[in-house]
Amino acid sequence: MSNAARPTFHEAIEIWEHFFMAHNVMSLNTEALVEYFRRICFPGELAFQYLQAVSSGERRNEVKDGVDLEVNRLTLNYLASVATLVDISRNTISHYAGTATASEYDDRVASIRGRGLGPLLMRLRAHVLHHEHLPWATRVYFGNEGRLLDIVVRRDELLAYKDMRGPARRYLESLDSNVPFIDLVIDYGREAGELNAWLWTQMANLHRELKPAESSEPRGGQLT
Repeated sequence: MSNAARPTFHEAIEIWEHFFMAHNVMSLNTEALVEYFRRICFPGELAFQYLQAVSSGERRNEVKDGVDLEVNRLTLNYLASVATLVDISRNTISHYAGTATASEYDDRVASIRGRGLGPLLMRLRAHVLHHEHLPWATRVYFGNEGRLLDIVVRRDELLAYKDMRGPARRYLESLDSNVPFIDLVIDYGREAGELNAWLWTQMANLHRELKPAESSEPRGGQLT
């Protein structure tokens, strides 16, 4: 593909800035969700308070209600940022249609979709956005490496969602009846991280030869 058929170096800066912003937002939302789950599940002030609240059997409890609200807030932010990054990645690569990079991107995304975790998160995002919160449950541990409890989602209730089909459904069916949600988040972080690291390398390679020819123009941004 010729240089004229794809974005110039400085056009590419603007295109890729959107991608990197979406990537960073998802990373921050992932970190916030993982950190909050750790505060709930491992020994500490909040974990002990939450365990006591759950064990009390009270339907409404200030601590429990506060934790439930924060879990749902962080989960919605996380799932929304996953979907945003998927869309922006696709849009970014659309500027390079017909290149080997675009072809390999399609192959890599097809592999992620085939495994099912990515599609599952997209289905959960649509359900949370348009219908209701996830069917959370609490699983208490005893003497398990210091962990007090897990916040899980009930698989069978997820399977009952009318749009739970294809790779997402097959992936969900392979899991236990109580799914530790944070494990899904961490696993997808690895999948997305590998794809985004590859995209970073491809972006640098695609525009490396354009940079010297345009370097006299005083524009901000770094691609390499």
